[in-house]
Amino acid sequence: MESKKLGEHIAKLRRERHMTQTELADRLYVTEKAVSKWECGSGFPDLDNIGKLAAVFDISIDELLQSKERDKPETVSEEQILQLQGGNSPLINCYEDIVVYSSHMGRPLINRLAENYMDTITQFEEIFYLLDYFTQETLQ
Repeated sequence: MESKKLGEHIAKLRRERHMTQTELADRLYVTEKAVSKWECGSGFPDLDNIGKLAAVFDISIDELLQSKERDKPETVSEEQILQLQGGNSPLINCYEDIVVYSSHMGRPLINRLAENYMDTITQFEEIFYLLDYFTQETLQ
């Protein structure tokens, strides 16, 4: 398995559970630097930590190592568009989903959703994906 792909998957799973790198490190009894290395793809967790990661994320080791992204539909149904526009869509689970489905939503809704998911952003560079959607008030 490619360490960069696994690292991206670990970061995604951590953010989905609204955990910081420090919180994950504390649960695994490793340093925050170790978690950061894994997520950047410059390090690989040992077998013991792979098992612990799977347990923390409540998934199997196979699911952790396969790192398969859930498929995003290429087309969005009318019902899904209405849900997106209403701001109560099951398609939106993290900030990446906001970016993926932004073409189906208005700017005020995108801004509101982005504000809701700000706490899932744990690395500074992730905020750049959402900057285009924030109002001046949100940025301040």
